[in-house]
Amino acid sequence: MRTLRQMVKARTTETTVTNTGGAWPAAASGTGVSLGRDRSLQQAVVYACIRLRAETIGALPVGVVRYDGPNRHPAPDPAWLARPNPETTRYELFERTSASIDADGNAFWYKVRNRLGAVAEVWVLPPSKVEIVRDQDPKSPTYLQKLFKVGTETYTQTDILHIPGFTLAGRLRGLSPIAEHAHAIGLAVAAETYGEAYFANGSQMTGVIESPQDPGQTNVERMRATFEKDHRGLRNAHRPGFLFGGAKWVQLSIPNDAAQFLETRKYQSVEIARIFRVPPHKIGDLERATFSNIEHQSIEWVQDGVLPYTTRIEHAVLADGLIDRGQRLRFNFAGLLRGDTKSMYEAFAIGRQWGWLNADDIRAFLDMNPLPDGKGETYLTPLNMAAAGETPELTTAQKIEAVGALVRAGFDPAEALKTVGLDPIEHLGLLPVTLQSTKQLELTPAEADAL
Repeated sequence: MRTLRQMVKARTTETTVTNTGGAWPAAASGTGVSLGRDRSLQQAVVYACIRLRAETIGALPVGVVRYDGPNRHPAPDPAWLARPNPETTRYELFERTSASIDADGNAFWYKVRNRLGAVAEVWVLPPSKVEIVRDQDPKSPTYLQKLFKVGTETYTQTDILHIPGFTLAGRLRGLSPIAEHAHAIGLAVAAETYGEAYFANGSQMTGVIESPQDPGQTNVERMRATFEKDHRGLRNAHRPGFLFGGAKWVQLSIPNDAAQFLETRKYQSVEIARIFRVPPHKIGDLERATFSNIEHQSIEWVQDGVLPYTTRIEHAVLADGLIDRGQRLRFNFAGLLRGDTKSMYEAFAIGRQWGWLNADDIRAFLDMNPLPDGKGETYLTPLNMAAAGETPELTTAQKIEAVGALVRAGFDPAEALKTVGLDPIEHLGLLPVTLQSTKQLELTPAEADAL
């Protein structure tokens, strides 16, 4: 059995598939356009949608987490995740996986094992080269399991990991968005083809030449040839024309605005974005975008357009046993905030103030070293947060903050320190100078209790 490296290098040319059940065949849309994968990717919106999701998923931080009861610990990356193979980085692995799911409805990883049987490399196979069948031999150890035919070789699930996209019950392959929506995408391709022909042929001059008398076949051919030479093509558009012998030009073509050519192209762009669940503003359509709805659409893009794909990959890796028992592959969506400094810092501030992040947690996310002497390991506790019926134990810094509030309300600094349980001699110097020098106010016991 040949290694995957040999198999992939021998099949680097991707062509439109028209054979049996390997991948979806080229589909003919209602416009008559034969829509294979390559032709579909030449359509700008299809290409933008597939590339957007692939690059987003490829850019997400990803690692392995080990679960120890309720505790979670970072685990070392397995060899196949640290470097999938000599020709592929981690980014490219997940980028190509996402692109395969969008273009074909399926992604296939070929697993190369070392001498100990552990997976050392993974390669993303061209989906069009893989055919899935069900083993029907009752005597086979793989009875009723999926088999994968790649060229002349047949592999089992031990060798190949299948990550399907949206799939119907009873189907072995995921549904290809391009194949299932060939008519919608084909209409966009047809509109582009029409636009190319329109400008290539100078359709603004399309019509007939009327003559009051029969000029004869020779004169007709000569006039047609002269007219096409002078006016056909983009460079000759709008050149003045000259007719003789009483002939006149009759315009027959329908103007683009009347044919709603641009409206058709705009609608199909939104339609294709809807197929791939991509917000229109993500592919450059800002016609109906506002500041407020773009923010919510960006959130929906992560929830509906990215999360389902990463979850498919995480679950497929877990079910296949590519990582050890008790571990999970996890994509970190906080990485999407790396391009939005303000939102990132606001998120850090919330986590710090409410106590689930410490300074070192935040610094690690920013690729900064921990604070020296363990100063960044402390977690803060909000003063007004405690379990029902319990009084929270305040830190010294929190007590000093409370003393400041009491002094500003009129308490003597020394008495305020005693009130919160601090020694005035030891802690008076911790107060700001302005508070240390505050004059004691004359308060009755009742007024002090009210404060």
